[in-house]
Formats: sequence, structure tokens, C-alpha cells
Amino acid sequence: MAAQQSWSFLLEGPFDWIDLGGDPGGFRVEMDAAGPWTPFRILDSHDQKLRQTGRALLQSGDQLTLLEADHAPRCQPAGRGGDFPSDLPDGPVRKLTQKLFPLRCFLSQATGHMQHSLLRVVGDEHKTRFQAEVARFQRCTDDAPVHVVTFSQPPGEERALASMRRALMAHGAVDWTAERFATALALGAVSYVAKPETIFAEGDTAFDVAVQIIGNYIAVARANEAGIIADLDSEFLHDYRIALRKIRSVLSLFPGVFDSVETAELKATFAALMSPTGRLRDLDVYLMEQETYAILVPARLRAGLQVMFDAFAEERNGCHARLAQHLESPSYHRTMATLADQLSHPAGLLRGKNGGVKAEAYARKRLWKRYRKICRIAEHIHDDTPDAEIHELRIACKKLRYLLEFFAPLFPAKRTRRVIKRMKRLQDNLGAFNDYCVQLDALARFVATNAALEGPRRREATRSIGALSAALDQKRRVERARVLENLDHFNGAATRADLLALCRGKGVAA
Repeated sequence: MAAQQSWSFLLEGPFDWIDLGGDPGGFRVEMDAAGPWTPFRILDSHDQKLRQTGRALLQSGDQLTLLEADHAPRCQPAGRGGDFPSDLPDGPVRKLTQKLFPLRCFLSQATGHMQHSLLRVVGDEHKTRFQAEVARFQRCTDDAPVHVVTFSQPPGEERALASMRRALMAHGAVDWTAERFATALALGAVSYVAKPETIFAEGDTAFDVAVQIIGNYIAVARANEAGIIADLDSEFLHDYRIALRKIRSVLSLFPGVFDSVETAELKATFAALMSPTGRLRDLDVYLMEQETYAILVPARLRAGLQVMFDAFAEERNGCHARLAQHLESPSYHRTMATLADQLSHPAGLLRGKNGGVKAEAYARKRLWKRYRKICRIAEHIHDDTPDAEIHELRIACKKLRYLLEFFAPLFPAKRTRRVIKRMKRLQDNLGAFNDYCVQLDALARFVATNAALEGPRRREATRSIGALSAALDQKRRVERARVLENLDHFNGAATRADLLALCRGKGVAA
């Protein structure tokens, strides 16, 4: 049996369905009585992953409805005990959102009222040939309504549906897309982009680009402040830290662009901004990994881990309260206002000897230098290389990746993507290795210093943490063993050829 297909259309403004007029394709349109008005809200993540992937998620009452072009609406119960995809009952919305943003919470993007009705296309002898669900949306009482019309076409009704589509288009309907739907409901543009693209203008210097990148990522950091303070989800802090880290990388990866004194002052300022965030992020990671950690130890030892996680949760509450207080403090806001003023009036920033170098020439030179540094480190990597040198390789790869991302618009996209793709495999490996090293150090410190282990459950907890440490150390060894293989994959002739092509230019030697 052939499956039914679905099409959705968007129609703005008041509309009398009888105005579809005449008998399209020899059929007549009838509209059943509309249902009651009910509240709705549009849900998405902070970075609007659903909208950016061509979808919209509605909640009305206890039902969630996922809209997507060329796909029948997918529904499931809303009844969630929390604000994350994992809190939803099993269903299509849970499955998709857990894949798109497992660590992000749902946020309301818009609210209003909606009304459902059924449109029927009737043929001879009043027989319904096919029908459409019509959803009418209004943000406010005085707003013009927005209609979403979704047809389910039984096999054999292609001509009738084509006639109906032409009739709708003649009255101003357009094919439904998530972006058109958002525009019709006046949601505005996607306001949060975690990785803003650098915009290059003719004649831009390295100084111009550095100022732009720092300004872009200050905006990213500030866009996450409210979510951190409200403790909505852990990704607000994660994105905040990445933004500050990228700003700090600009100050180290763009030597000579700012005056040395200016550079030192900016480095100190951003280091001070980053400092209060580290412990909270560490605790977030440990608590998010709680189930994973439990699986790594024998069932009889899992109860002892709870002592550690309870201590982490209590410490996290204090860390979050202190960070929220910091982000709301007058001194923090003065610092951010001063930075914004400096970047809005960059003439007041002192340029270094490389500040006037053209951006493209500067980018080529810096990329090649960073790549050669990785090559030099790679020459000394072997099975017995100390962990410290593996960490040095990880940092060098991260810096090259940042440079490629900062300057990506200047270079051929396909070639740049190839280099980044090869690097990602190595970076994922190095990142996992580093994570296990950090976690092992944290567990050792916890056993040595945490007051939670001074009580009657000390022995139980210590044994459990010891078992977890052994399991994590085994994983660390596995990742360590993969480094040489992944390094060879990245640091081969293909990567060298691609980077040579990207970096060809005056002042760059092969």
C-alpha cells in the first residue's frame, strides 16, 4: 500500500476559505467548524537548532507537534518532568531533540493562541476526496492570523491536490518553511550564533580582524550570561568559556598586532574573566558523566560513588551561586562595558608592528607557522613520549584549528573543510586523552582532600573511586595508543598539500 504524502502551506492574514473559489479541479471546498482557541508556545534550544534545521516545535496543552517541510506533522505527549529532551516521554520529538541538542534545555521562543479546523475537498455526491488540517495562529489579539495548511494526499489524488495548491498560491499561500513560519510570527532573526563568521572587507588589516573577532566573541559570551545566572543548562557556561578561550587565543595567535603593553593588559583582563568559571565547568562535566561512571565499575561498588557525586553536587551549588554573583556584580559590568567601548573605538587601542599587515598575508603566514609547529612536535611523538608532550600537541592542534576557523572566509571552503575534518579526528582523540588525564587527577585530589571521605562511608567510597580510576586509566591508555595512528592520518602528504595551497603567498616558505 502506497504511503500518504504531506504538504504544508503558509497563508498570512484573515482568509475566508470559500474564497478559494470555483471548484478547483472540479472539486468543492468545505470547512468544518473551528475548534476552541488554545494557548501555544514555540519551543527550541538557545541556539535554535530546530529552526536552523528547518523545523518548528509547538506545544499546545499536553501535546507536542513537530512541523517540517514535506513531512507530516509528528506528535507526541508533552508531559515532561523537566526541561530537557531526555525528560520527554518516548516519541518522535524526544528522539530528534536528543540527537540535535541532548544537553540543551527547551526555551520558549514565542507564545500565543491557536485554533484547529478541518478543510475538506469534496467531489461529486459530497464525497470527501482528501482533507487538510488548518492551524490558525495569533501571537496577540490584534495580530493578523497565520495559517498553516497541511494536506495528506491519498494515492490517486495527485491532480486534485495540484489544483488545490494552485488555488492556494493564487491567494498568497507559500510552501511552509521554518524560516517563513518564524518570520510570519515575527520571531525575528536567529539571535544567537556560537561561532560567528569573520567578515572580511577589502584592505582589512590583521588589527581590524583581531578587533572584529574579539568583539564577536564578547557578544557570544554576553549572550550566555543570563542562562548561566538562571542555571538553565550547562551549555550556557560551556559556550561562555569557549568564547573567552577564543578571545584569549587571538591575543596569543596574533603576535605583534597589538602593542605589547596593550596585549598584556587584555590578556590579564580575559584571564580574570575566565578564572571564576573553571571549577563550575569541571563539576558540570563530572555530574553529567555520573551514569557513565557508574557503568564503569562493578554493580557492588556503585553505591560508594554516590558519596563523591553528592559532594560534587553540593560544591556545585556554591560555585554556581558565586559565579552568578560575579556576573551580576557592578565590577563585572564595568569591565565588560570598558571592553565594549574599546572595541567600538579601536583607534584608542595601541597597534603593534604587525597591526598594519594585510589580513590575508598575515593569515597565510600564521597558518603555516602553526602547521610547522605541529610537524616539529610530531617528529618526537612515539609510544613512550611523556604525556606532557601529547598535551602540547593537543594545544598546538587547537590553535591551528582556531586560525583556520577565524580566517576560513579568505580561503577555498572545500580545501579548508578537508584540513579541519582530518584535524578533528586527531583532536577528538587528543581531547578524550586529556579528559581522562584531568578526571584521574580530580579523583586523586578528591580522595586526598575532600572532607566527604572523613565519615563512616570512607572505605566504601574509596574502593569505588579506586575502581573508577582503574577503568578511566584503561580508557586513557586506549586513547594514548591511538594518538600515533591519528597523527599519521592528519600529518601526511594530503594535509601538507592542502595547507601549502592555502598558505601560498609572499613570505611563506615550504
